[in-house]
Amino acid sequence: MPEAAQTNPSLEQEAVAAPLLDAKGILELWDRWAGVHENMTRCWDYFKGKQAILDRPVMRKDGGKAARIVTNWIRFIVRQHVGFLTADPISFTLREAKEDDPRNDALTFYADVRDANRLNAQDSRLLRNCIIFGLGVEVHGFKNDSPRIRCEDPRNWAFLWDEKEELAVAVRRKDFEAGDFYRGEVLEGPVEVWTYYDRRFVMQFERRGDGLKRGQVTNSKSRIGTSPRFKPRPEELVQTKIVEHYAGGIPVIAYRINDEYETILTDDLLEQQNAYNRTRSDNNDDVAYNVDQFLVVKGYSLQELLNAIDQIREQRAIPLDDDGEAKFIEKGNAVEKVKFELELARDAIHLMGGVPDLQAIVGASGEASGIALKLKFSVQQQVSEGFAREFEAGLRRRVELLNHVRRALGQSVLERYDITISKNIPVNDKELLESVPFMRMIMPTEEILSQIPFVQDPRTTAAAKEAEMKKMKSQGIELDWGYPPRGEEKDKART
Repeated sequence: MPEAAQTNPSLEQEAVAAPLLDAKGILELWDRWAGVHENMTRCWDYFKGKQAILDRPVMRKDGGKAARIVTNWIRFIVRQHVGFLTADPISFTLREAKEDDPRNDALTFYADVRDANRLNAQDSRLLRNCIIFGLGVEVHGFKNDSPRIRCEDPRNWAFLWDEKEELAVAVRRKDFEAGDFYRGEVLEGPVEVWTYYDRRFVMQFERRGDGLKRGQVTNSKSRIGTSPRFKPRPEELVQTKIVEHYAGGIPVIAYRINDEYETILTDDLLEQQNAYNRTRSDNNDDVAYNVDQFLVVKGYSLQELLNAIDQIREQRAIPLDDDGEAKFIEKGNAVEKVKFELELARDAIHLMGGVPDLQAIVGASGEASGIALKLKFSVQQQVSEGFAREFEAGLRRRVELLNHVRRALGQSVLERYDITISKNIPVNDKELLESVPFMRMIMPTEEILSQIPFVQDPRTTAAAKEAEMKKMKSQGIELDWGYPPRGEEKDKART
């Protein structure tokens, strides 16, 4: 037991060896992550649309309301990358599998766990968090004797890696406010719940004030059994639990998309986002200023003009003497300069974000050829290849933790398997369908169907098509959807 960790009489102590960090070490680790957490929050704010342009004054110097326009390219970039890699569920397949292969049971077990924990959706959130925060967090546990896997907000975590760059310690902090319900009690003051994980232990700590009261809650504001369990000083962590988890390693996975656990939302990219917002907002202010122009009338006194204003409005004309004059004072808009600045910022945003500008892909007809699509998406495909390789390491760690459970039960494990993270590269459907007859010359039907985006289940579709062809052939109907053509069609093809 760490000397610095305080305990209460109900402390569970199922383990005997000491964890890597005590309460003091946990707080020091958290403090070292303060800058990382601050940057994570900043990136999340930009993703949610809380960007620097919103900090500018509400009113312009001329008294008009200032524009604060957010064109959220950050959200577009993140969603583009997430959709590019997770639009199709990540698949797991066995190498050299046979019908009686015991690994089939392990693969079925993984599929059941995946469905029960909605891992397809969690994979998308993990990737999103890796892009925004630099890492994604997944926690493994058990609920009702079944594996429970959940995705966590990285802003609530701090990590420590060893000299081999393997995860050694993970710390989670969860804040509860007054009025929240926690462990059978309604809180009258804020409470912090800290959970510590290493390769052997799970510990839990609390940091609370004297306002926490335990007991049942009636319909009134009164409390039953209001004696507090303990009253620590606010700066102390009180240990409430320590257990040995037997997970076969730390039951927390830190996913990443690069070696450095860094977000792609760099300062340079965010500044380009700011430049785009400023240019759009400033231009909007100029337009509003010109709409609300000043009218200068020469040849009238102010009182004469006020007396004639209703007549001027009704007749839509201003009577003037020979030397009279009427004109608006307007501020010229540098339209071409604004367009140029917006295009520069837009190009830089897409380049730094590693995504194509969809508006620049389509031509005058509103469509793009397959070659053009591949060229435009080539940069994102290269970037995503790197993302996928790093992200796959976390998925394999997930399988290792599940394999440990099956080994403990004497069951087969998932090994010698491949992970496929498909790239959602847009295709020209018309060109693809036109090439199907030619693909029939070199590819089996099921593989051809797997290349067609709107075919959900190639195997079932191929079997249904084969049954349909047999039925039509038994009815004397000669119809072939492949290549080459037969009979008269072959003669026409030759000519």
